[in-house]
Formats: sequence, C-alpha cells, structure tokens
Amino acid sequence: MTGILKIVIRFYSLLLRLYPGSFRNEFAEAMLHDFSDLAVDARKKGRFAFVLFCLHELIDFPINLLRAHLAHGGMPGILHSQPLNSGLRGAVGFGAGFAFTTMAAWSVSNLIYSVFELLIQSLSDRIQSAIQNSSLSLIPFAIYLALTGTIFGLLLALFLGNRTTFYRYVLAGALCWVIPEMVSYILVGSLGEAYYHNANLTPILGYSMCVLIGVFLSATYAIAESGQKYSFRYLAAGIIVYPPGIYLFIKLLFYLWHEITPWFLLSLMAFMIASTACVIAVTMPGRHKSYFVVVAGGIGYFLLNRALFYVAYHIPGFSIALDVGIIPDVLIVPMYYMAIYKAIFGALFGLGIGSMFGVHKKTDPQQVIAIA
Repeated sequence: MTGILKIVIRFYSLLLRLYPGSFRNEFAEAMLHDFSDLAVDARKKGRFAFVLFCLHELIDFPINLLRAHLAHGGMPGILHSQPLNSGLRGAVGFGAGFAFTTMAAWSVSNLIYSVFELLIQSLSDRIQSAIQNSSLSLIPFAIYLALTGTIFGLLLALFLGNRTTFYRYVLAGALCWVIPEMVSYILVGSLGEAYYHNANLTPILGYSMCVLIGVFLSATYAIAESGQKYSFRYLAAGIIVYPPGIYLFIKLLFYLWHEITPWFLLSLMAFMIASTACVIAVTMPGRHKSYFVVVAGGIGYFLLNRALFYVAYHIPGFSIALDVGIIPDVLIVPMYYMAIYKAIFGALFGLGIGSMFGVHKKTDPQQVIAIA
C-alpha cells in the first residue's frame, strides 16, 4: 500500500467520526473496510481512476453524512456539531479570505508599482539604474506582500476568530500568507529561465510549493487556536531567515553543479521537504496532536488544487482567468472569474480543514487551549 493511499484511508477514517455515535458504532468498521478495498482497486487501475474515485467520494460523503444525522442524530445535533460548526466557519473564512485578497492584490499591486514607477522616473538616470540593480527594487513587492498578508489575516480573524483569538488569527494568517509567497517569488527569481525551460524542475517545484502553501495555511488554524507563543516566534523568525536562506541555498546549488542536474533537483527537493517538516514541527506544541491535520491539509490543498483547476479549466471564462498571471486593466472580467474560483477553492479547503480541526477538538478532550 503506497503512502498516498494510506493517507487517504486514514483521512477517511477521521471523517467517519463525523457520523452520529450510534451509526458509527454499527457501520463504521464495515464502511472503512469497503472504502479501503475500493481505494486499493482504484489505485491499481491508475492515477486518473484513483483521482476520480476520490472526487466521487468527496461528493457522496456530505450527502450520506446528512442522511445519517437526519436518521440517527436529528437536525439540532447537526447544527450544534463541533466539526460542522468549525467546517462552516472555515469555509466562510478561507473562501472570503481567498476571494477578497485576490481582488485586493490586483488593485494594491497596480497602485504600489505605479507609485514606485513615478518616484523612480523623478530621479536621475544614474540613481534609477542603481535602484533597479539593487535590492531596493524589491520594496514594492515587500509592501504588496505586507498589505495582502494583513488583509488575509484580518479576513480570517473576522470570520474565524473571537475576542481571545482575533489578533492571533491576524498575525498567524498574515505570516502564513506572506512566507510561502516570498519563497515562491525567490525560487522563481533565483532559478531564472531554468524554472520555465526545464521539463523536470517546473512540475516538481510547483507540486512541492503547492504542498508547502497548504501546510502553511493549515498551520494558520493550528497556531491561532493553540495560542502557543513560541509558534509565533518561529514564524516571525522564519520570515527573516527563510527567504535569504533559500536564496543562498540555490546559489550554492548553482555553484556546485552550474546547471540543473539530477543531484540539483534532489537537493532542492530535500530542502523543500525539510522546509515543510519545519512548518509541521511548529504546530506540535507538546500534547496537542494537530500536526496530522496540518499534514492532511497540505496534501488536501495539493489534490484539491489539481482537481478544481482541471474542472475550471474546461469552463468558459474560468479558463481565460486561469491562463492570466498578472492581469492587466483590459482583463478585469477574468479577474472576477479568478476571485470566484479562489472563493470556491477557499471554501472547500476551509470546510475540510475546519471540519478536521473540529473532529480533532471533539475527539481530544484533553486538548485545552494553553496560552504559553
């Protein structure tokens, strides 16, 4: 049994805890056994068949869950369920956060780069050249990241936080949004044309970055809810140390091999795996076993991203928006399509992460929020 198959089955076993107790005691073992057999069979048929199987189960599961609660638990039990409550809050928080941050990012980036360009043009040619060839040229991007990260953190705090956790969500959301954005920017910039022209590098790095982003966003929930001060300290240190660290590491790889070789790729992947492991380690405050949810969130983010992109790419309007990287003024309509796409993606991701943390809280009575 492969690693991804074990993770999917383990994730399904956690989802079974969402069923009413009487139903779970009677049918959970048989359902898990049937799901395992079907998953193994689908995996043997190929990757595409396995993805279709997972999508089919994702569609069927909420319907079956609702039927079980109506038959055994009743609607009041559903509405007061900790997993459902957390899942709905996560769906609204991440959906609104992704959508509004996408729209704000377009407006903010245009404004910042326009103002910076005007300031540059007012200077002499010599000063312009010095700025463009130095790290000062990154100032607009740094301001853009700080503003969009703050917007995302505020939106998460509004929908997910309360009086106790509001500022924790703002800080955790902002940091966990900014750090992977910085890493992605530095990776693409440091690798240069090799990123786009190497058939092996582009997909491998894209997949690993997707998992890293998912882990960071999942960690937002865990860190904000746990309130462990040392987690925030590590995030704050990461935003200072991580970007120059990855820049120097890539420079070292080019110094050792001068071009993209198998050893270069292997070293870069090892670095990305170690980075992901460090983020997971930050969410392991002693007895709180939330790290598994963070790992599942990273893998789920990647799978959801691939599946939803595949579906949206075949829908008119969305396919144009997904093809556009930096959207110019003449393509405002695709920007709204992208915002809708991000809202759907964020809602599905937030629903999954919120539900998993709800199950985690419900099944872990010893988990008490400890403010260190």
